[in-house]
Amino acid sequence: MNKLYILVFLIAIFSCERPSTEGSSSLIDDKEKNIVSEVDTLNVVPKPNDDKNHKTKVKFYLENTLSMYGYLPEKKIINTGFRNAVNDLIITSKTNYNKENLDFFLINNTTAKSVSIKDNLDGIDAKTLGRFYKKGRGTSDFDKLFEKILLDWKEDEIIVFIADFIYSPKDTDVESGLIRLRQNITRKFQSIPNSETLTTSVLHLESEFEGTYYDIDNNNRVGIKKRPYYVFIIGDGDTVDKYTKGVVPKLKRYNLKNKYQITPSDIQINEFSVLPFTLNKGQFSISSTKGKTVTIENSLSQGASVQLAASINLGDIPISDDYLTDLTNYSFNSKKIKILDIGEIEGNQIRLKDGTLKSINPSDISRTENSTHVLLLSLPNTYNGNIEITLNKNIPKWIDNVSIKDGEDDRDIETNALKQSQTFGFKNIIEGIYEAQKTTGDSNKYFQITLKVNQEKASSGLGTIVGWFVVLLILFIIGIIIYKNKQRK
Repeated sequence: MNKLYILVFLIAIFSCERPSTEGSSSLIDDKEKNIVSEVDTLNVVPKPNDDKNHKTKVKFYLENTLSMYGYLPEKKIINTGFRNAVNDLIITSKTNYNKENLDFFLINNTTAKSVSIKDNLDGIDAKTLGRFYKKGRGTSDFDKLFEKILLDWKEDEIIVFIADFIYSPKDTDVESGLIRLRQNITRKFQSIPNSETLTTSVLHLESEFEGTYYDIDNNNRVGIKKRPYYVFIIGDGDTVDKYTKGVVPKLKRYNLKNKYQITPSDIQINEFSVLPFTLNKGQFSISSTKGKTVTIENSLSQGASVQLAASINLGDIPISDDYLTDLTNYSFNSKKIKILDIGEIEGNQIRLKDGTLKSINPSDISRTENSTHVLLLSLPNTYNGNIEITLNKNIPKWIDNVSIKDGEDDRDIETNALKQSQTFGFKNIIEGIYEAQKTTGDSNKYFQITLKVNQEKASSGLGTIVGWFVVLLILFIIGIIIYKNKQRK
């Protein structure tokens, strides 16, 4: 059997304090030894990997506190979406990255345990956790926990961190505690080696919940049937992109609600084109076969502004559709340019933000074959120069929507249906990572594309009119001469 090279981490800081249940862990019998081995993270010495065909190692971290028990009741009670989603993540990871390159840990502030699993969490539920894994289950402080994970991260590894990410203030003031949580996480992400390459994908899911929720005062709250949880995928940008694209389609069946990627780099988009015959107003022509240059025509019927549609492939942008279609996330190099709408392509039609379906002109179908969206722009008919369209890196609105609002807490969660779908302090964790990547990264945009706009030359418009006038004048004069000659005869 190949040796497992395991690096594990102590956990600490600002997130899920639970009622203290400290004490010695139960003795583990021979059967249990097959599924768990506790590791002293301070004494593990990394060994070189001799496999020349080394594949990316995937390290799973599952938060092990009392607040997580509700996601993992015994299967005979309910087989939750959480369990099924994590099982699918494990199977996909073992398939794509080789089972020898997957480590799985149960973590909290006090301990980290390496768990030997096959293809699922069948050996792990609330009963098993309470009997054999209860050490340290009272607290998870997420800023120190992130620090331990990140310090052990290597560029050829992926971190998959699964938790409810609830903040518990302990004895500190809530407001100052949340600020400190955000600041600490920013420092942790900034201070690790190669932080400029670090990318974090955040997946928001919702699952059945059968257990106890612990509020800000660590009081027991029951009767909550569904709760959100989150999967953080952390690593090098290209590695995280590849992993995320591989698991997102599978997680959609388990109530995947939102996704967001915090990355220091931008994405190159080459597939975009102006559509000359669809959703346009005004007179212009395409000056290149690729559809990236247009010429506004000089015409007496030309209005004060021109409206043009441009198709674009946003399939590689790792954020939710709501973000992509939010007009406020876009900016331009000129205040003269306005974005009117963003539609999603559905077959040979475009669905605008208000739900209206517009047909794509048959002559434009070839320009939309590889596109996902259409941008509808407005510009003055006198505009001359480049149009730079930028999708900025903002924190998406869904982060705020899933976070309990500032100044509020979760004491009333039993009777507040909205708060049952929210997470206390989650926004501060995201803001901490966002600020770190904004500082260390070289780009604060997801992408930027450029369209070129020319004005039709005066000679080709007015010159043509003058030319025809001269021709007609000559013909008129010739006609008069012929007419007078006939009269003389």
